[in-house]
Amino acid sequence: MRNTIDCLKELKNEQLNDNERLEIVNELLKLEYRTLENLCHEYAKDNLAYEDLLQEALITLSLSYPYYDLDSEISFSEYYIPLIVKRIEEIKAQEGELKGEIEHLASRLNDLLDAERTLRKRLKRDPEHEELAKEYADEIAKLNKENQFDNSPFSKLLREEKIILLANEFENLINLRDKKFEEVESQISS
Repeated sequence: MRNTIDCLKELKNEQLNDNERLEIVNELLKLEYRTLENLCHEYAKDNLAYEDLLQEALITLSLSYPYYDLDSEISFSEYYIPLIVKRIEEIKAQEGELKGEIEHLASRLNDLLDAERTLRKRLKRDPEHEELAKEYADEIAKLNKENQFDNSPFSKLLREEKIILLANEFENLINLRDKKFEEVESQISS
């Protein structure tokens, strides 16, 4: 079995075919796996998913080895660990931003549900779809304005995740509302 430096030296060989290169990269990853695990366990304490961090660490290591200078004064681990830490910090920042945005959107959804309750009380009946649409028009316009995205891949991913999370949250809120209505109706009828 090769050591890390042997793997790195062999990977510099441009004559390797894809299978040989893949075999050496896998060996390199196995050699560095314990270091990656320890690093990821440390950051998993910050409420980040260990498996996600490990996957990002493996990807970062896989992408960084071609740029390591074998004549460098620093070891390979001293080279790649700061790259992985930087990537983990980026993930933490993204998760924090996403969590804040989701909390804000959940608050906005609660505002929409409050508007529906208010409309129901004012009308003394269940509002029609057109009445709800008219009542929600300002709220929906605010939501759309607050959540404008650019066309970067990350923004597209965030937009898709937000839609899924919001749909789930909205469905949960609707189910909770319906359950409360059923409870009130059962209390009234008994």
